[in-house]
Amino acid sequence: MLTFIGLILLAIAIASFIMGKTFKQNAIDNVAIREKNAQNTDNYYNRNEKAVFNIPIVFKPIVLFPLGILIFLFGIANPIGHNTYGYRQVVENPITGNTTVQFDQGWYVKGFFSNTTVYPDVNTIMYSDKEIDAEDISSLNPSIEVRFSDAAKAQAEATIKFRLPSNEQEMLLIHRDNRNSFKLVETVLEKFAGECLNYAAQLMESETHYSGGKSKMAEDFQSQLEF
Repeated sequence: MLTFIGLILLAIAIASFIMGKTFKQNAIDNVAIREKNAQNTDNYYNRNEKAVFNIPIVFKPIVLFPLGILIFLFGIANPIGHNTYGYRQVVENPITGNTTVQFDQGWYVKGFFSNTTVYPDVNTIMYSDKEIDAEDISSLNPSIEVRFSDAAKAQAEATIKFRLPSNEQEMLLIHRDNRNSFKLVETVLEKFAGECLNYAAQLMESETHYSGGKSKMAEDFQSQLEF
């Protein structure tokens, strides 16, 4: 946004510079026009003077050029960040070499030319064949095939929420190993959730599940996730 504003101010400064040159030349031409008009006895042949306008000081290039360049560079350097509720941002400052995590919501100073990586506080992994609004879902997958201890197979649906740690050191380790939320979900959380769901199914027979063992399987599944 600041970069765009800076470009607008530079464009206005260029236009102001051109207009200033034009009006200055018009003022010079008007002197000659008035002299010729004064020599003519017939007003029919008099020429109209050219338009001259005094540009306000705030719109003059001497003001707009430095201001536009300053805002443009400030926008590129982008030292101010904003974190949204429900997210955290890993901030890498190339100047100081420091990497920090912004957990709090709102505006904050991140430093010039810092790189920001956004992670949701909670990553939701869903396995389902139903049509679902995936706006707040990190990963939406079809139901997963599981095998019970008696070798019977079934399609299982599940929703798993992984809350990222609120400890900065642990969060930095996650960022170091994965670099972004997409890779974390795709290479770690999805596979881990699928393996836990399969293992939970292997702890019981299909008949046990169909005769009321769904809650037991859900408990086993949660135990595997928390292990």
